[in-house]
Amino acid sequence: MGLRSEAQTDLASAFDTDLSDVVTSFTLIKSVNGEYDPIEGSYTETKTNYSSRGIFEDFGIEEINNNSEIKSGDVKLIVLANEISVIPEVDDIINNYTVVNVKNVFDITYEVQLRGQ
Repeated sequence: MGLRSEAQTDLASAFDTDLSDVVTSFTLIKSVNGEYDPIEGSYTETKTNYSSRGIFEDFGIEEINNNSEIKSGDVKLIVLANEISVIPEVDDIINNYTVVNVKNVFDITYEVQLRGQ
């Protein structure tokens, strides 16, 4: 078992035990443009839902002060990479928040920056 697999296993175990009181289920919604409708003059939109779990938390004051991209009120979501079937992307929707940034942390977790809609 490699280091990444061990870290993923340990974090998943922590999500189930030590962190279970702060782990929350969520739904990620991806929208994809489909076929062009010449009568409507627009593309049809297809939305697909994906369920997973993660830890929602506020960004710390230092994170907000040291990063001009993080605004007061933004929320951080930590997701285990091996527990979500798609990679979160900018403009996806998670529990009524819009994804504004995603950091892949060693293919172990995603740190997702969310902003209220």
